[in-house]
Amino acid sequence: MQGVESASSWPEGAKPKVIAVETTGADSLNASVRAGEHVTLPGITSIAKSLGATRVSDRTWRWSQESSNLESMAVSDADAAISCVRFADDARTLVEVACGATLVPVYRGDLRELLGRGLSDEEWAKKNVVIEVCGGANVTLALLAEYRETYAGETTIKC
Repeated sequence: MQGVESASSWPEGAKPKVIAVETTGADSLNASVRAGEHVTLPGITSIAKSLGATRVSDRTWRWSQESSNLESMAVSDADAAISCVRFADDARTLVEVACGATLVPVYRGDLRELLGRGLSDEEWAKKNVVIEVCGGANVTLALLAEYRETYAGETTIKC
């Protein structure tokens, strides 16, 4: 957000929209946005613990209130876990669930609704979309196999 907000050279109407995606149970930004105040979660209950914060920074909270181009959403552990499985299959890259949450709108099919609402197919095809995904030391092929077995029936994302 700092980079997006500090750049002064965005053409009119071209400032990128940022979607902050968290898993339910580690969704301190989303919980704050829904509550309309900066809140602290009582704990992290999501399987996405590696990047979990019970309270977002003061600056992140302010951005969520001041920036019209920041949207917050929470996704289920099941959707995030299966998105990690899909990404491993598709990109041959392992990511932790906290990072896999950002892939949910892609694999679930929400991305166009979130970023291309009202656009024609031709306009949508010309859009550039960046999905920030990082790896992680806390993911293995065995863990992804466990996710596939545990969560495949709890999500609409096909694996």
